[in-house]
Amino acid sequence: MIGIGMAATAFGNRRPSFQPRMKSSCNVGLSPVTKGKIKLFLVLLMTANSAQAAEPIIGDATVIDGDTIEIAGEQIQFSSVDAPEDWQVCLDEKGLDYRCGEEAASALDAFLAASRPTRCELVKRDRYGRFVGTCFRADDKDVNR
Repeated sequence: MIGIGMAATAFGNRRPSFQPRMKSSCNVGLSPVTKGKIKLFLVLLMTANSAQAAEPIIGDATVIDGDTIEIAGEQIQFSSVDAPEDWQVCLDEKGLDYRCGEEAASALDAFLAASRPTRCELVKRDRYGRFVGTCFRADDKDVNR
């Protein structure tokens, strides 16, 4: 083990000198216009997903299942709603099977048909690529409710 005095002697009793870092050679002078374009690109890149979700989608809705519709080629999942899938079977009060998924989809279709078009305020995309949002009929009734 080397003592403090020995270590100082072993290293010549001097402090290491630190050289300031040189500027990167990649830091070439960019014009203000180019810098502005780069900043704009980065801002657009960071907000691309939220920009897609900012505009509402309006149109005639096609029912996919009890909690998902399609408007203008975009699938929209109702926010905070979980309805049975189209293929799903449930039990009624007597314990008999019935196609609850088909019934949920049919009820949604009838509800939407009463006042078209449908407008959806979008929040985000889910893991399946669908938009998630709150939708309203033309008479402003909240479809999610």
